Amino acid sequence: MVFNRKDIENEFKIHSLIKLFDYCKELSKGLNQEVKKSCYFLNKYYIETRYPGEIEEYSWSEVGKALKAINAIRDKILKICNIF
Repeated sequence: MVFNRKDIENEFKIHSLIKLFDYCKELSKGLNQEVKKSCYFLNKYYIETRYPGEIEEYSWSEVGKALKAINAIRDKILKICNIF
């Protein structure tokens, strides 16, 4: 969104990766189902950090899946922005 000069200061103060994906999808058709699935998967971890309750424990397997999802999103965004 910053890359496309969107006003993130006031317009995009949200904590849902799914909603952020929907906004970004309108800016770039390069975002695909893999990125959307990754956002859905990661959203549960992200929301918990913003609105903490009980402290969750995650297995190394879950951590590995989360890192894979994060890398998929990052790589796609960098490619869209022609950074790498």
